[in-house]
Amino acid sequence: MNNTTQRQAMKLKFTHQPAMPANMTPVKTAKKINWGRWIYLAILAIALISFSVWLFNRLFYYHAVGQLRRQSVVVNFPYDVRVLQYLVKEGDSIRQGQPLFRYTRDFRQASNDLAYREVTMDHADAKERLNIIRTIEQKKAERSALLAQQRIYQQEKEAQQLKVYLDVAPATSVDDANRQSAMLGAKATALAAEIKALENYAAQLSGLQKQTTAAVAAQAANADSTTETYYAPVHGRLDRLHTPAQEVAYRSSEVTSILQQDQYIQAYLEQDDLLHFSENDRVELLFPGKIKSEGVIVRIYEELAKTPAELRLTDRPAARKLVAEIRPSSGARWPAQNILSVEISRKRSLF
Repeated sequence: MNNTTQRQAMKLKFTHQPAMPANMTPVKTAKKINWGRWIYLAILAIALISFSVWLFNRLFYYHAVGQLRRQSVVVNFPYDVRVLQYLVKEGDSIRQGQPLFRYTRDFRQASNDLAYREVTMDHADAKERLNIIRTIEQKKAERSALLAQQRIYQQEKEAQQLKVYLDVAPATSVDDANRQSAMLGAKATALAAEIKALENYAAQLSGLQKQTTAAVAAQAANADSTTETYYAPVHGRLDRLHTPAQEVAYRSSEVTSILQQDQYIQAYLEQDDLLHFSENDRVELLFPGKIKSEGVIVRIYEELAKTPAELRLTDRPAARKLVAEIRPSSGARWPAQNILSVEISRKRSLF
């Protein structure tokens, strides 16, 4: 086979052949959703909306924070009491003058008063008795000295009488000895009377102490056995009962409290906020749960107060701020309970 024939034999013939049979339909491939891109776009949209809202509030509103409070009356006593029985329940609406509970002074307080007064009286009586005993001993010593001098003058009198009898001394020397002896005897008699009076006083003092102790004990027993009733001083709603029945409420400790209907917001303002907030301004309030309402600034106090821990955003020491009192505006309704954090805002003036 020559070369030409070989080249012709090596030529291949290609004809167009369909990729698939004519009776088959091609399958379209579905595009996959790029979830990562959608999540990114959603996060970006949320961030942009949040920033826009924040920027809008900063540009068109002044802001402050405060706490919703309710006027209350705390029930306590200047001494220990035992609560015997409650006549109302927690949360009950009460009226002024309504009996709330029965109580009595704690017996331990009466016992303490008795013990203190007994110790005080014992100390005073002991001091008084010591003074009396010391005075009695001094008087007895003086009387003994006078009696000794009187005996000396008696002996001198006898000696002078012998000299007069022997005609050695004049008769006047005997009179002098009698006069000195009589004077000393009178002083000794007076001292004896004083000593007797002091001894009687010491005996009376002991009896007086016993009578006073008995009177104090009777007074303490009467105080312990007296049952009194506490009446509500104002209208309102009874809050938590801090002292259970038959328990002791110690001096100045809270037994319960009465919540009144009067509500107010105590707002805390920076010094620069006085340029934007003033008395009689109407403000917008945002309570937890996105509850909105309105109020009126009735007063801004000059006294500074520390910001409560609930309103501090950092751990830095509490800053001292001005205090403003906000009351509900006409027709506004506030939540019934106390709220620790309330957002306060006021629209900026555009002109």
